Amino acid sequence: MSSKNRLKKLVLPSRVNKKVENTNLKQTITKAFEKEDQHVDGEFECPLCFELLKPPFPRLLNRLIETVRKNEQEFNQEQEKRHALIVSQSIEQGTIPPPFIKKKPGISKNDQNRICRMHKVELELKPLGIKRGYPSSIQFEKIPERINVFKDELKGIIEGRIKSDYLDRVLASYDELGSTKARQMTAVMDRFEESLPGYYGHRGSFYIMEKLNQVFLKTNELDKTKSSPLTPIEYIQQVLVPETGIRLIKQDLNLMDLNDASKVMKESTEYGSIVYNKIKKK
Repeated sequence: MSSKNRLKKLVLPSRVNKKVENTNLKQTITKAFEKEDQHVDGEFECPLCFELLKPPFPRLLNRLIETVRKNEQEFNQEQEKRHALIVSQSIEQGTIPPPFIKKKPGISKNDQNRICRMHKVELELKPLGIKRGYPSSIQFEKIPERINVFKDELKGIIEGRIKSDYLDRVLASYDELGSTKARQMTAVMDRFEESLPGYYGHRGSFYIMEKLNQVFLKTNELDKTKSSPLTPIEYIQQVLVPETGIRLIKQDLNLMDLNDASKVMKESTEYGSIVYNKIKKK
């Protein structure tokens, strides 16, 4: 074959339309994001425990999930823009663009814990509480005036006129361990669990303590002679707080006696510790 015929058969490659190629690459990147970020029926994976959560979500949880998704979308869009720019520059320079490697947006440990805690509270504990008859909401600010109703009963415990199972347990611990060991951390923590006011949680404990300090400590109705072997503040924490807790629960649930309220308080301690674990500022 002559060289002339060879030249006739040579086909030069068509000129690349850089604009079209660039647009196609951008579309490919965008589709990759859309495919990966699709949630089946709005499902959401907890970033801490990896539990797959299914909608509909309670209002507070839904707001938090939407915030996370919005941040993730903005992060992905920024990645897309950066890589599209690199692709455009590579095409202009006639070089092969680097592959697109998607990075996941980082979520701080605090936010991970917040999301995980909230979905457990909203999707597991609150429905459980409703099933068991716990109040769906608590007006913590009204605790002080509610305590006034049975303030004389608490005073009767301090003066020894009314029996207290919680005081009996504390005194038994001191008799068994002695004053020094009974005040050690392990012994105190064991009693601390029993002194939490059930589903009122740490927030309820704060409001109860505040009122009891005002009623009994600032008025000197409870002093060292009446609280011994405990200090006055220990007496309030380990005796009067749980005694107040069972009375509040008895009011809430219209229970017949304090023994029933004590059982509810014990079974709802974990619920209260998680659902109302923070003290809101007044």
